Amino acid sequence: MQDYYKILGLSKEANQEEIKKAFRKLALKYHPDKNNSPSAEQKFKDINEAYGVLGDVKKRKQYDNPPQRHSGFGFREDEDIWSQMFGNFGDIFGNNNHRKRSKSETLRFEIEFNDLISGAKSTTFSKSKTVICNSCSGIGGENPKNCIRCQGTGKVKMVHQVGSMRIQNVANCSTCRGIGKTFEKVCGSCSGLGIKEEVRKYRVNIKMEEI
Repeated sequence: MQDYYKILGLSKEANQEEIKKAFRKLALKYHPDKNNSPSAEQKFKDINEAYGVLGDVKKRKQYDNPPQRHSGFGFREDEDIWSQMFGNFGDIFGNNNHRKRSKSETLRFEIEFNDLISGAKSTTFSKSKTVICNSCSGIGGENPKNCIRCQGTGKVKMVHQVGSMRIQNVANCSTCRGIGKTFEKVCGSCSGLGIKEEVRKYRVNIKMEEI
């Protein structure tokens, strides 16, 4: 299993906001429209996979503390964060050989055997997904331009004088809030990020039959 924290450049003590910011920064850096290097595609996929786990509180807990024994069943999820945010590479480069990638996930819960044989059972759960903002089509606002202060990097160098020492560190640009772009009008739905969290609810029905 890959080290998702290492992929996002974070420590295991990082909070959810730091995880989200790291994902946004790296996703923009390795986005196929902005990065033509041979390794960008795989890097972007790894970033997407890492955030799919660490960006979800429950999945992150399971990743940090993998169970020794499992019971349950799996299901297929046809859309991942990659396809939700940017589509597949066939869409981007006009290459129809690349189809939508599917991602296998597992839903786990426990049901007493006696309860199961007494009749059909069901369970509900919610899943948070990072999706492209419909209000701005992922742009973040009207008439985007590279931030003049940070030159589109989203980061600025800060110098602090402590006695005779000068301490330099890097912080999010306060002008563009780390996005790297400014807008004539910021999207009110995603606050200029171009992506947002969407919670979807699901119901799973289970029925055991004797054969």
